[in-house]
Amino acid sequence: MLLFSSLLDINKTMTKDAFIRLVIEWNQSSTHENNIIQDMVWNGERNIRYGSNGLWLDIEEYRNQNIIAVRYEKKEDDGSVWDTDYVMNFNSMKMAVRLDRSYTEDALNADPKFSTPHFITLLIEQGYIKKDGALPVLREPIVIDKENLELITDIYTRLKEESRRSDSKANYMTVPATMKELEKIELIKMPDGNYSLNYAIKPHRKRY
Repeated sequence: MLLFSSLLDINKTMTKDAFIRLVIEWNQSSTHENNIIQDMVWNGERNIRYGSNGLWLDIEEYRNQNIIAVRYEKKEDDGSVWDTDYVMNFNSMKMAVRLDRSYTEDALNADPKFSTPHFITLLIEQGYIKKDGALPVLREPIVIDKENLELITDIYTRLKEESRRSDSKANYMTVPATMKELEKIELIKMPDGNYSLNYAIKPHRKRY
């Protein structure tokens, strides 16, 4: 069962060796001791497998596509099987991140809880994820106040440009539909001086 999936835009500062090193750091620095693969030593290999049948990490390079793919798998005592995939395309500088959970035939009732891969936090901390326009990709929310109202303007402008380039109909989740939803948002000044985003059922229009 697919639990999490994302496609990230990566800065060109990430090299193949840096990617592999960060994957190894992700495993070796885990706060859960039973997730760590013991005796993991990397000497620059691009195709290598670590661990055993119940806990392993596999690194594969696809030279023709300029891609390095990583899979980490862990089998729990309750029969659940966790697969985490990181696929880095160095032509497009995009990384696919995927978390999946399946079960063996004799699986017990498993805890349905999960969290997104900590590897994304490492990417953010190392500055490898590109900005989304003017917005940095962060783990914490960005508070909009009078000092950074231009961020809202930037988002609106970029979506407007996408809308002009798009020939799609204004259906749900298309760029034109998103533009219409943005028009329903207004900024309200709060007593503490910060601004809050308020969503209205209908777009706000000037009254004459």
